[in-house]
Amino acid sequence: MKEFLSFMINHRRELHKIPELGYNEFKTSAYVQKVLKSLGYKFETVGTGIIVNIKGTNPKKTIGFRADMDALPIQELNEIDYKSRHKGIMHACGHDGHMAILLGFAKYLSTNPPLNNVVLVFQPAEELFGLGAKQMVDSGRIKADVFYAVHVETSYDVGKFDIKKLAGGQEFQIEFIGKGRHACLHDGKDDAILAAAKFINEMEPLNKKGEFIFHIGKINGGEAPTAVADKVTIQGTMRYFDLKHSDHAHKEMNRVAAEIEKFGIGKVIIKHGEKQYPPTIPTPSEVEKISKLDGCNGVVETFGSEDFSCFIEKFTGAIMYIGARTKENYPIHNSKFNFDENAMGFGVGLFKDLLELSQGETK
Repeated sequence: MKEFLSFMINHRRELHKIPELGYNEFKTSAYVQKVLKSLGYKFETVGTGIIVNIKGTNPKKTIGFRADMDALPIQELNEIDYKSRHKGIMHACGHDGHMAILLGFAKYLSTNPPLNNVVLVFQPAEELFGLGAKQMVDSGRIKADVFYAVHVETSYDVGKFDIKKLAGGQEFQIEFIGKGRHACLHDGKDDAILAAAKFINEMEPLNKKGEFIFHIGKINGGEAPTAVADKVTIQGTMRYFDLKHSDHAHKEMNRVAAEIEKFGIGKVIIKHGEKQYPPTIPTPSEVEKISKLDGCNGVVETFGSEDFSCFIEKFTGAIMYIGARTKENYPIHNSKFNFDENAMGFGVGLFKDLLELSQGETK
């Protein structure tokens, strides 16, 4: 779909200049709405999110396509003409490209009416456990039989893609409370650092390669080398493909916390993140269909998380990661991340193929 590439590159770069964080994509949403209007589309909004319903000429089902809209709290270090104009915020995960792909697909559909109904969704707040997908799905204003999405992937070249199986995830914070006093009074009791150390050590065996991750990524506490710590805070995340591992982890956290308190090592306060990504598991029938397309590497598992899982749980579907390798090849969430814009042409072509595969299907 190279004929739409210049259109997509232009809009991708304009969107790249105005990155915004989850649920605050006001300029981004206004820009997308303006482009949609120029293409002759009517739409409705859910917060900053946008829903475009396109009636098919002979519909037997409704096919959904989603793009995420938000950026990350990262200062961009790329020296490019379309560098972020918003200090400390950057499209470091390719969402500008995802929006451009969906706009390119909208342009294609504006002159190539589909047989089946189509719904295009521009979704806010995918990053940082924003769960904007849940907001869109829970609005009740989206109707579909299947949903698809793409994500740029710089670990392989344009023209290749895989079907992603992504882990579920939840963040947590735990506070350990002791009693501050001189180190000469050390007795193994009411010591926040000892409590945190015991907790981390007890939880580490939960990690199972390929199945479950229990990761502590941040720890703060203590005042001086000669003092017993009165407070330590740890923060982390767990990742899983099966909810039974998450349930087991929650039980273990409570067990270890009770044990720490029983022996007087410290008080433990567990705070689970309010938002939890369910695993993103592609629908088997979609895997079978998509795997036959040119360039498909099959299903690939990763402990990354994606709130597109909310769309799959509600409507069935799959998310594909499309090759976009560059010479520099910085990874996502890096201050110098960028991607090969030719991937956007491939993305529109993939959406077109998926739509055409649905034409002979019924609900």
